[in-house]
Amino acid sequence: MLQKFYKLIPTDYLVLIKEGGLYTFINVLDRVVPFVLLPVIIRLISVEEFGIYSLFLTAESLLVPIVTLNIYSSISKQFYDDDIYLPKYNSSIIFSLPFLFILFGLIFLMIPDKLITSSGLESNIILFAIFTACFSSSLVYTSSLIRLKRKPIAYGKYYLSQSSLLLVLLLLFVFIHPSYKMLIYAKSIYAIFVFAISIIYLRTKHEFNFGIDLSVIKKALRLSLPTVIYSLSAFIFVMSDRFLINYFLGSKELGHYAAISQVAAVMSVIVGSFNVAWMPWLFENLKKNDQRTNKFIVKTSYYLMAIVLLGGIIFCLLYPFIAKFILIESFFPYISVAYPIIMGLAFQGIYLIVSPYTFYAGKTKYNALIGIFVALINVGLNLYLIPKYGIWGAGYSYLASWVSLSVLFFIFSKKAYPMPWFSFK
Repeated sequence: MLQKFYKLIPTDYLVLIKEGGLYTFINVLDRVVPFVLLPVIIRLISVEEFGIYSLFLTAESLLVPIVTLNIYSSISKQFYDDDIYLPKYNSSIIFSLPFLFILFGLIFLMIPDKLITSSGLESNIILFAIFTACFSSSLVYTSSLIRLKRKPIAYGKYYLSQSSLLLVLLLLFVFIHPSYKMLIYAKSIYAIFVFAISIIYLRTKHEFNFGIDLSVIKKALRLSLPTVIYSLSAFIFVMSDRFLINYFLGSKELGHYAAISQVAAVMSVIVGSFNVAWMPWLFENLKKNDQRTNKFIVKTSYYLMAIVLLGGIIFCLLYPFIAKFILIESFFPYISVAYPIIMGLAFQGIYLIVSPYTFYAGKTKYNALIGIFVALINVGLNLYLIPKYGIWGAGYSYLASWVSLSVLFFIFSKKAYPMPWFSFK
């Protein structure tokens, strides 16, 4: 019976469904780490300390595109070039990360302390964030390479082993001495392990030669530098709410918002994990340069958009039950904050479906323009809504920003790489 059913499904769909399902399963297991940690941490440290740790994680994410220059992301495009020599490329990119840490660490030390403390964090904590941002990027690079090779099982083993390591280190350190500083120390040690493991893994696959080729770095930077502005502006609209909540409402309200958002982020498992399979599948089919294939891609895209929006609505209905199981009672009055965040993440799924075309076409200048525009919208909305509606205002701003981003990328992707989006007419 199942064999007859499978014969009715196009082969390309079966590949996408199989790989998407595997990546979803892997990402669900990966999300066990924050779900195991959250109930433990909020019971060991105060809401204020959890807010500070959340601010550290926000600063770390903010710094990734800046201090790494997004150089690790270049593999997504370069992998499909016929002239790429992986051992030289891999070692050049990964060994560039410690040099970038030294460079930006020295630049950071020149910034006045008063300017740094205005962010709500101590200067040494931000230095730790620079360190973890640089060295942990080796995990993203290596896992992306495995994904591009269409090896979901190997991807799962590699990625989940790193997640398990992070879970063990964070729990060990927070039990030794419950404080946000110990969590930061654990993240820093984890970054060192990840960097070393990435080199060992690639070396065992004969894809690492312990050298640096400046021509490789220059080529990678030509592709990645235009995306830095976009990544930074995109991060601003995703995470500026944390800094502004801390500024207007204090670290306690930030702790409430961070915990509610973390549980709501289950929605990102659905959209993020499927995107891991979507981009290689999309690029391989776009490479065929066939009108019939392009129509098939468009039809698939519409199906996926409907699925993520329906998934967002269903998760909104389930969220109160999940949140009350994970969080403690003091967080319950804030549960409704999650609804606009969840639907924002659903529109993030639409963005992930329509945005790769600008990267495939090499027209990343559109990314920068869109990112800056949406970042300005987001910051403006947060400045207006957070003082007026509290953390609920941040949720509404989050939703509005993702809707804007997905719509704009749909428009500009069509301009960058024309597709028969309206062929159904």
